[in-house]
Amino acid sequence: MKHAQVDEILQTLPQPRQVFHYFRDRYALELLAWASHGGRKIAELKRGPEAGLLQKAPAREILARCGSGIVTELDWRAWWPSRYQTYMLTFCRHGLYRKRSVRWCEQISRRGHNLVLMLCLNRAHEIFCRELVGPERKVSTYSHFSDEQDLPVLAWSRLDVELADDEALIEEVQNDWIREVRTERAHQGPMTREVWRSGGKTTWVSDLNRRELERYYEQVIRPHERIWDEAMLLATLLFIRNELGVRKVFYHTVSSSNVLKRFSRYWHPPRSLYTDLPRRFGFRLTREAPRMVAREAGRRFDRAQRDGRVAWFVREL
Repeated sequence: MKHAQVDEILQTLPQPRQVFHYFRDRYALELLAWASHGGRKIAELKRGPEAGLLQKAPAREILARCGSGIVTELDWRAWWPSRYQTYMLTFCRHGLYRKRSVRWCEQISRRGHNLVLMLCLNRAHEIFCRELVGPERKVSTYSHFSDEQDLPVLAWSRLDVELADDEALIEEVQNDWIREVRTERAHQGPMTREVWRSGGKTTWVSDLNRRELERYYEQVIRPHERIWDEAMLLATLLFIRNELGVRKVFYHTVSSSNVLKRFSRYWHPPRSLYTDLPRRFGFRLTREAPRMVAREAGRRFDRAQRDGRVAWFVREL
């Protein structure tokens, strides 16, 4: 995307920050709601591509209370558990700011900029950290985009959008925060480790002693470990569908990422984020490339595409 295109989207957002609630498997209910627009027979859903979603615990509970044999969008969205996570969604841009930058350095598929959606921890995190390390400090980790605003960025997704083609490409879904805390837990010394804290208002996770780190992990990180990826992807699809009005969404596979972003064999993101996660959301494999990428990708990509070495995930919203 061009710089001006990202600016235009950011300026037209109804709110720079949006509240986003999530509970495990909420994505399944939302996808079933899309599939049940105007009412749908349960028997039809069981025979269709949404059949696997019906096996999720919330979906089974909803079906057990549905005696008419027909479900609507409202049936799926009316169910809500007593406990759920509350996040804040914020936005920024990412891209090639220097003329001599290369795509692999910024992890983007074509020259230009990406729109970034950030899934942030809410103010409850700040309140907990005040109790943990004192009222004048906050707990932090190294994280991309953390400097963009004052909330901790738990995860993010990056988008390339071409409104004229009615297409969006999800460049990546990623997190640093959970990974950093896991790394520190794996390398922490004994419980009696002395802690040195430098001046300033930030306590890095690596500065927490063993007891503080375990408490931080159990009360802050563990509740998000199993849901952050599906929460981030659902928030992204809702944004693409409801705010941008785009209906065709592409998602990178391992092969398309390797060709376009030129990942080395020594470093690449978790494979599950480019295999299991999109499949859970009903993306299907295709050899068709996003038109915005095909127009600008260059000869290396064209050769890989002709040779059948590149695949993509795609779904209609």
